[in-house]
Amino acid sequence: MAERELTGNHYLSIPDIEHDGAVIPRLTALHSALAGLLVWSGDPLLRPVLEVDGESVLLADLEWERLDRWIPQARTRRLDCEITLTVCAPAGYAPPIRGAVIDIRIHNTSASARRARAALAGRWRGTDLHLRTGRPLPGVPRLAGCAGLPGVALEAGLVPFGAALAVGGANDEVQVLAGREGTEPVARAGDWECTADGGAALIANLVQEGELPAGRTVRFSFFLGLGRDRDGALATVAQLARLGGEGLLRRGRLALSQLVRKADDPGLNELLNRNLLFNHFFALGRGLDDDRLHAVSSRSPQHGSTAVCNEREVLFWTLPAVTLCDPFLARELLIRVIETFSGAAGQPARYLDGGIMAPGFVLDQLLAYPLALARYAREAQDESIIEDGLVQDVLREVDGALYDHLHREVLLAETELLSPGELADYPYPTFGNVLLWAYARALPQIWQGEKGESPASFAGAADEVAAAIWQHCTVDVDGVPVLASATNLTGDAAVYDDPTASLVLLPWLGFCPPEDPIWRNTMELFHSADYPLWQGAAPYPGMAGRRTAGRAALAALAAELLGPGRDRALRTLQALQLTDGVAADEYDVSSGHTAAGPHAAALAGFLAWSLDRGAAADARPKRKQVKR
Repeated sequence: MAERELTGNHYLSIPDIEHDGAVIPRLTALHSALAGLLVWSGDPLLRPVLEVDGESVLLADLEWERLDRWIPQARTRRLDCEITLTVCAPAGYAPPIRGAVIDIRIHNTSASARRARAALAGRWRGTDLHLRTGRPLPGVPRLAGCAGLPGVALEAGLVPFGAALAVGGANDEVQVLAGREGTEPVARAGDWECTADGGAALIANLVQEGELPAGRTVRFSFFLGLGRDRDGALATVAQLARLGGEGLLRRGRLALSQLVRKADDPGLNELLNRNLLFNHFFALGRGLDDDRLHAVSSRSPQHGSTAVCNEREVLFWTLPAVTLCDPFLARELLIRVIETFSGAAGQPARYLDGGIMAPGFVLDQLLAYPLALARYAREAQDESIIEDGLVQDVLREVDGALYDHLHREVLLAETELLSPGELADYPYPTFGNVLLWAYARALPQIWQGEKGESPASFAGAADEVAAAIWQHCTVDVDGVPVLASATNLTGDAAVYDDPTASLVLLPWLGFCPPEDPIWRNTMELFHSADYPLWQGAAPYPGMAGRRTAGRAALAALAAELLGPGRDRALRTLQALQLTDGVAADEYDVSSGHTAAGPHAAALAGFLAWSLDRGAAADARPKRKQVKR
């Protein structure tokens, strides 16, 4: 069991809940106008404090479990009491669920009546804005309260934008003590605010008390709410308090039950659903200021690259996983990405609002639009999306852009960058052009030409593209023909396998059967001692990237799940000790622990989808060998 828990919904993410003391160091939320991830942090930000008859309850050696693989719950026995603490960020579409509840139940096992007291101690150091890096928000942070609304708001002092996180309970149950670091917190009520100078922490303690008869249980609930300002955040807390801790937990568990999948192998249920849910809630989020859906690399600051995204992660990794468990949300996501990003398709990195963070051209990511559309329509059985006028406009733009990147004489398209944003060795990539072949094959399904309109540029061109790949992207290594990763079409080629766009996937894509001799030669080379990036002799074998000696890429392992190497990949995957049981960019091949990029939420979607789809009896597309 990990030493931390995580949970969240599409508004509030809780990336760290420490097992020792159930403390929460930070909370995060997406902000559309700021195009980033806001992180409220403290030392710690929130800490539960319990007393029974005036005696402190030590919250140590807690026994943790996960309700429905997502809701952390801790239990302990102290002072003749059974204590249960649950942190639930209820899932669902309703905007009122912009928060979470910390629910504490104390059951008196003694023969005498007791008095219980629960406090949520807050120590707020400030709020950062995270994209690929974090930086403090400008402005003066303040604690604030509003008359008639329960609790206290942690309001970032942004101008002209606003953001607030509120903590509270039912209006007549919670006493708010607040102040600056170095002073004694005082009771607060009505309209009030408090600021800190010189980086000092702001302190807020919320206190509830209740009688605890013999053999009975008392329940204390603290609610967390988000809003553009103190009014909105505190109003969310009030709404959550009306729904109640028990009602929110029931609602959250019902929503989760509708998302999980049943693995063919019962031993994979935990791994599949843990990553499926993590992707669902940490690779997607709604802005606290506008409720619009956004796709990101991860809503956990631990990952490093947070409120940044690209078409590969969204359309090839997250969208298929979301389609598995929530096709309606998948449709909203697909339309949202088309609306936001397609104006400059194929860029390596984007801001939340679709702006280009890192300019360049990635062929794979341009092709992500039509291929994701075709897959979604097929797997969600939703052909109606193809008829959308905007969708058809984008397909025409993609088709035109592909034609612009086409070689003058050979039916292969060029790229500038590989999927991770690395400079391509040579301009004509094998994997990217296999996707071009897949696009040409998908055109009859997705293209709706208007009367008198010319056909798509690549209509009927699939066989010609395939023949060009076999002719120009094959090289000899020690007399054995293998597939290169890229070529310049003048005799030079690179033999490399990009872990995020692996040639392992070619049979899965239907380009060739697993028995194809050239593909098999390629796989044998890549999984041999002659290929320096294959860590096959390590205790936890895997494929490394060019800059990660001693590490292996989890994306490559997930790709193996879709091919003949599935059993080998499963053995490695089940033996890994990934941080908090969710995907990471890289793992250490010697220890099996996360080595880089923990909490990789988009990649968790690819992992979960590969676990699910790779196990299906009829999962792999079947096609005849292309003549070459």
